[in-house]
Amino acid sequence: MIKNTNLDPVVFILSGWLHDMGKIIDKESHHTESITFRIKFMNQYPEYEDYVSLIDDCILNHRSEGAPVSIYARIFQLADKVALSNHHWIEYKKQNNKKPHNPLNT
Repeated sequence: MIKNTNLDPVVFILSGWLHDMGKIIDKESHHTESITFRIKFMNQYPEYEDYVSLIDDCILNHRSEGAPVSIYARIFQLADKVALSNHHWIEYKKQNNKKPHNPLNT
């Protein structure tokens, strides 16, 4: 995403790991729920505290209706959408999102 730029890859790495964690709590509002996980992460790894505002911008605005403030969040938002159109990723998600067979429902 940032090849040949002076942008800091740490923002994208941490945002990438954290931005969908909120789906564990609620899929629809996962972007806001993911902030809970970012807070827990920062409590454990305070050396990344300087990145909080950029990471929050990426997390909160990665959805289509988001309004990114930073160039990091805009790039992150676009990259998130590109992943949705990647045919290999779509196939992987189809294969891995299947619900396990419940023998009681036969």
